[in-house]
Amino acid sequence: GIELAQAVVRMNRQNRLQIVVEDDSIKSLRVSGVFLAGDPETFVRLISATFDLQAERRGASEVVLRTK
Repeated sequence: GIELAQAVVRMNRQNRLQIVVEDDSIKSLRVSGVFLAGDPETFVRLISATFDLQAERRGASEVVLRTK
């Protein structure tokens, strides 16, 4: 697995919807699995559910992940 921050960088390279990890405390969470690079919504939904995080959409082009 890789750190959440690294996974987000990889996802953001491929998408208009940009994921922002707001809390430094969750950037080092270990993520493993196969995610479609062109499907950031599913990535955010799965990561949020797995780590009990809050995902907040900001406009059409940004979603923020943070602790609840």
